[in-house]
Amino acid sequence: MGDTADKRSDTVQGSHRLFIDALSDPAWVTDSACAVTHVNAAWIEFTGRGEIDNLGEKWLDGVAPTDRHVAAYSIDVACDSAIATKFEVRLRRADGQWRSLLCLASPWFTESGDVGGLVGQCQDLTERQEREEQLAFMASHDALTGLPNRRTFVEELDRAVSRARRGDVGVLLLLDVDNFKAYNDALGHLEGDQALVNFALLLQTHLRAGDLLARIGGDEFAVLLENTEIAVAREIAERMRNAASHEEFVTDSRRYGLGLSAGLVRIDGRLDARELFDVADNAMYRAKEMGRNRIEVHDPTVIIPPPHSRLAARIQKALREGSFVLHYQPVIRLEDGSVSYHESLLRMSDEDQLLTPPEFLPTVERLGLMPRMTRMVVRLVLQAMRENPEASISVNLSGADLIDESLPRFIEESVDAAGVSGDHLTFEMSESALMGNLAAGRYWVERMSRLGAHFVLDDFGSGLGAFVFLRDLDVDQVKLGRDIVGSLAVNGEHHEFVGAIRSLVESQGKIAVAAFVETDHMLESVREIGFTFGQGYQLEEPSAELGHRTTNE
Repeated sequence: MGDTADKRSDTVQGSHRLFIDALSDPAWVTDSACAVTHVNAAWIEFTGRGEIDNLGEKWLDGVAPTDRHVAAYSIDVACDSAIATKFEVRLRRADGQWRSLLCLASPWFTESGDVGGLVGQCQDLTERQEREEQLAFMASHDALTGLPNRRTFVEELDRAVSRARRGDVGVLLLLDVDNFKAYNDALGHLEGDQALVNFALLLQTHLRAGDLLARIGGDEFAVLLENTEIAVAREIAERMRNAASHEEFVTDSRRYGLGLSAGLVRIDGRLDARELFDVADNAMYRAKEMGRNRIEVHDPTVIIPPPHSRLAARIQKALREGSFVLHYQPVIRLEDGSVSYHESLLRMSDEDQLLTPPEFLPTVERLGLMPRMTRMVVRLVLQAMRENPEASISVNLSGADLIDESLPRFIEESVDAAGVSGDHLTFEMSESALMGNLAAGRYWVERMSRLGAHFVLDDFGSGLGAFVFLRDLDVDQVKLGRDIVGSLAVNGEHHEFVGAIRSLVESQGKIAVAAFVETDHMLESVREIGFTFGQGYQLEEPSAELGHRTTNE
């Protein structure tokens, strides 16, 4: 009888062997003592070890020491309770590479109903975890310099404020590269980006362990100095300023010097993160007003006028005098150079120079002028469409625009009065604009679609919330932003990752656009990855003229 039972058990176990041998994922079978008796070809290939080296408990030899008890305990539980159990372990392959595995250990039963052993099916989680880690890193760090971004810095500053209220004071330091705009305009974005990378490296060499440096804007950096008083912080800032003053950026046999203006404020718990930024910005602005390349410390006893009060007056004057103009940058089909549409980009004519949105929009928003500004842009776009009937042009919508209840009707009435085709009008909504306004975004898509208008999800990938917007918004195109496409310029290893994001976008039935294509290398990369459309300085710079005939494909 015993021999017969053993044979039946072997038969049952044999059927499970046949089952796992047919699986493409790594798998194994154990006996009732939880010892591995058989592994499939996928397991052997995955581990790089022969079958004999995986039998019994030998397979545990490859598991990370800290995870072995998890695997052993989970397998024992599955055998004792006759209930399937999941567990994750890190396993070192024969080639020395560590991989992460998700294992499902399911009991198999003899004809008498006893647990005869386990069937283990495993899934390699390594690539998924690496993608998740990349996404998390890209959401919290600046793609160009690799430094923490503004959002990450603000989170740390909030925590520093909480600690300061318990007595651990610190200092916030804001830094701005002097004359960077002129440098960038003269030498181009590629050289400008390299200068910012060099600046970041230079600043880091003068910080202490534990100090936090972040890039919070185009040419603005922030430093969080904890457990530090103003006198020490000023010494650190002075070392950085002095080093920057003596640093020369050499390009095409020409030498350029870039200074550093800085504002400092003590973190003592009386001001929150936003207020700290404001007063540090005031101090930095004062440093610029007093001749640049200097350091100013915020004096809490002095009431300082808002740093952008002069700019506010110039903005209001420009609105009165019609000194705002549009430039246009096309989204181009990479295969033949035809144009999907032109993105309208607002410029402000001010003191013989053109200011870009990052230079004036924050002040516009503080003054509550966004409704007026957006309506002006709509009028300018519709005028351009009347003058160029074949052109398709986009309007960028801010978060304030999405909750402006009267704006949709204004647009509908303006399109009707202009006598242009709504099919040639596109709206772009960025992740930051949609944050907290997803319902409003859906409303805009539904309502403006009645005009025939199209929608673009802009700056995709700047945060993890973008994937929700991709799923829940019925947009035509998705622009992969600087955080994703820009990574191709600094890290060739991101090639596969960017391709995976493109595939994800297109799997949702949307067109993926590679934005911020600014070098030959980036253009070659996005073509290799398979993008149909691109946008950026390498393809065409913004211009006051609608230079390309638009295709509506």
